[in-house]
Amino acid sequence: AGLFRVSDFLQLFCVALVLHSQQAWAADAPVMQINCTVAATPCACDSADRCANASVVKGIKNRGDADDCCCPSGAPLIWSDSKAKCMEVKKCHFACCASGTKMCNGLCCDESETCMQGKCIAEASAS
Repeated sequence: AGLFRVSDFLQLFCVALVLHSQQAWAADAPVMQINCTVAATPCACDSADRCANASVVKGIKNRGDADDCCCPSGAPLIWSDSKAKCMEVKKCHFACCASGTKMCNGLCCDESETCMQGKCIAEASAS
């Protein structure tokens, strides 16, 4: 009962990485995949999970199906970064970029960059 799942370990590692250095989310970093489970009844989550409607990220908590999703309590970004940008890629599965970045074809670009042909391009070289 006290064992971590590999996914829990990876999520905790990613949280530590983000807390250690915001540079971990620099340009061309892949989006963070947050895999939540579908609840049998609204917000009926296991003790290790939280209902998605409690997320601080508007793109998650304001979704019409937020009550249907139970997300790991240790998931990065969705409980602590209110400016993160997330999109639901399939029911209760989210792709997220930390605040100060924007999504570009599966990558998180620095907000000062432009997304061109699926790549993060510095503004000076975008013209």
